[in-house]
Amino acid sequence: MRIDREIAYKLAPIVEENEAKKVFFGDANDADYALLSLGHGDERYENERYQSLVDTYHLLRGNIYGAHGYLGHSEVIDGREYDEDDARSSHYLVLKRQLVGALAIGSMRIIEKKDGNPLPVEQYFKTAFPEPAQDGAYEASRLISVETDMRQQLRITSELFRIGWARLLQTKPEGTESTVYGVIGEDLEAALTPSRLGVRTIRLADPAPVPYGTDDLPVRIDGTVLEEIHGVEALRTENVAVGAVRSWVKRSDK
Repeated sequence: MRIDREIAYKLAPIVEENEAKKVFFGDANDADYALLSLGHGDERYENERYQSLVDTYHLLRGNIYGAHGYLGHSEVIDGREYDEDDARSSHYLVLKRQLVGALAIGSMRIIEKKDGNPLPVEQYFKTAFPEPAQDGAYEASRLISVETDMRQQLRITSELFRIGWARLLQTKPEGTESTVYGVIGEDLEAALTPSRLGVRTIRLADPAPVPYGTDDLPVRIDGTVLEEIHGVEALRTENVAVGAVRSWVKRSDK
């Protein structure tokens, strides 16, 4: 799936100042970007503080996927995009601070396989899975970054993968090795390298049409480089609870 960032940036939902302050406060007060953990499944609706930002997250998905014709089997309510996999996913939103308020410019969800229900990648690419993925496998999905600054776009994607890998390490059963999959375009496949984003991909099949109208390909995502960069213990203790914020300044780490 390809996103025209010049178009997409103009579709980034505006976050009002009172909502932006719920994220850009404390250590994040002077940050330019912030990644907010919205929670897993219906958990994202249980904290009233972030209800508007949950709606913004789904609006970002609706704006970007709708503009590019990628809605597939999604349900759109008041411009906000949802599907049945949201209930088994962890959700993340990235905001970019403005002089007043913020823009919602990035997102990702991590779908968890449970009770034998197949992941989207298994449904789209059946021949790549002669044996079903095991329960406890994950799929990175709804990965959006509309930032036009390439350096920051890569940083946003890297931070999303970092928080997703941290949650995986913290939630997977002890002694097991969970596998992460994705359905991506060849352009993103080329970008997902250890030197650029701290992850590598293993292609499982050649590009083929998927239900939302593009030719994409299935991959397995190897995040062990993230463990080498950040340390397993740091990732295991990363705050991934609802409302957790990780922030950074545009030209330096924070």
